[in-house]
Amino acid sequence: MTTPIPEPTKAQLESAAGTFAMLSAPVRLHLVSLAAQGEYDVGTLAERAGVSIATASQHLGKLRLAGIITARREGRRHIYTVDDPHVL
Repeated sequence: MTTPIPEPTKAQLESAAGTFAMLSAPVRLHLVSLAAQGEYDVGTLAERAGVSIATASQHLGKLRLAGIITARREGRRHIYTVDDPHVL
C-alpha cells in the first residue's frame, strides 16, 4: 500500500517555482552542476562553463541571492559551492 504524498503549501510551490526559474538559464544550470562537483573560484567556473568571468560572476551573484550557491572568501578569491542539496 502506498502512502499518499501530502499536498505542498502555496509557499512551498512558490519557492520551488523560484528555484526552477533561477535554474532555467542554461549558464546558471551549468554553473550549479560544476559547483556541485566541488569548490571552485569564479575563474575556474567561467573557464569550465565556457563563459567570461564577468558573465559567470553575474550569474553566480543571482544564484547566491537565491540561496542555491554559497561563497566563502579565501584571500582575494571567492570559492563557490552548492548550498542547497535539494537543487541537485
